[in-house]
Amino acid sequence: MKQIFVGSTQRAKLHIAIRHATLPTKFLLGIVCALLIIVPLSFSKHIFSQSMGNMSNVAIIATESGSVGSAVYIGNNYLLTAAHVVDDMILNELCLVRFEDPNETSEDDYIYTVAELMAIGNFIGTNDASEDFALLHICYLDASRYTQACPLGNDSQVKVKDNVNVIGYPAGSFNITAGVVGNIKGGITGVPDLIVVDAKANPGNSGGALVNANGQLIGIVTSIGAKYRVNDDQTYALKIGRIKSALVAKGFQL
Repeated sequence: MKQIFVGSTQRAKLHIAIRHATLPTKFLLGIVCALLIIVPLSFSKHIFSQSMGNMSNVAIIATESGSVGSAVYIGNNYLLTAAHVVDDMILNELCLVRFEDPNETSEDDYIYTVAELMAIGNFIGTNDASEDFALLHICYLDASRYTQACPLGNDSQVKVKDNVNVIGYPAGSFNITAGVVGNIKGGITGVPDLIVVDAKANPGNSGGALVNANGQLIGIVTSIGAKYRVNDDQTYALKIGRIKSALVAKGFQL
């Protein structure tokens, strides 16, 4: 059975606002986003004045080659995502980030910036589920002015049948899906770092948030059952404790 990653199999053009346009280089990407954010145009003022503090802390991201997925803002201008969403990037390369107000539909309620890849798990070439994480740092923008960081939860306290939500951008649209925890040891995969839930995920959800009933981040969405050759229609998330300890070992303090 073909492996399926929620996000990496969905390919779209890099520029999310204009679906059929592409940005030629990461340098141009940075310049365009810097102009959007720094130059005091009335359009930019309108976005920033209307969107102050209303943005979701789960953003949509796109790499230069067109891989699209989700990412979670955790404070200090850091985003967490899945490694397979950004597996076409190298360290210090840029990707596009879009924050949006989930309660609004107008494009005036989007904020664009770019983020730099700071760290990535040893997932490429290994398919090790416990390494499917990456850390991005937002450029040109103080994200805390527009959204609240998603608080980190304690995945050791997660229990079977706990209520959870999967938050991300399946098919490029913001979505929250409710469910319950089915297994906290990786289920049939035997990977202890995974949380298995019945909340539905689709292409584009990869890198998004798995949050508990208190809105705390307990995992980063990585895959659906088909990735593990399991036709269980479940969603798998890498535990936040595993991600945090791996990044601390790499020198990052979350």
